[in-house]
Amino acid sequence: MFPTRLLVICRRTGGARFLIVCLVAFAMRRAQFVVGVAMVFAFLVSGAYMHLRLHHLHQTPDAQRMVYRASHINMLLIGALNIAASRRARNTSRFAIAADRLAAMLAIAASGFFLAAFVREPLYAHLYRPWTRAAVYCTFAAAIVEVAASKTSGNFHGS
Repeated sequence: MFPTRLLVICRRTGGARFLIVCLVAFAMRRAQFVVGVAMVFAFLVSGAYMHLRLHHLHQTPDAQRMVYRASHINMLLIGALNIAASRRARNTSRFAIAADRLAAMLAIAASGFFLAAFVREPLYAHLYRPWTRAAVYCTFAAAIVEVAASKTSGNFHGS
């Protein structure tokens, strides 16, 4: 199910090697979309878990409740970011494709970190949040790489 438009662009711009680069970029977009949908599903499952197993978090301490809720909403955030980034129009320059791949890998890694944050961090004492910290850094780096790729390729519509 490879888009014919991308195939035509790859043929015009550089032959077989560039075609492989385009195939990998397409696979990363597909992986990013699947991870985004999985994170939205994980958001729904974690909400059901907090509702059914933890009884609306009524008997949990305030700090632990805050960690659960923050980790829960972060899963929705990264899921939506992955879905939106996977559906965004891309430029065909080599730098833009490489930057998109890097940003996709960072966003996918952030998804794993946010998932680990929901499972592990409510158990830590003193609001220790190493998984969330790593996920936020990955998300920020992915956003910076996407903006840099858009700005250098001429697709940035900012002022």
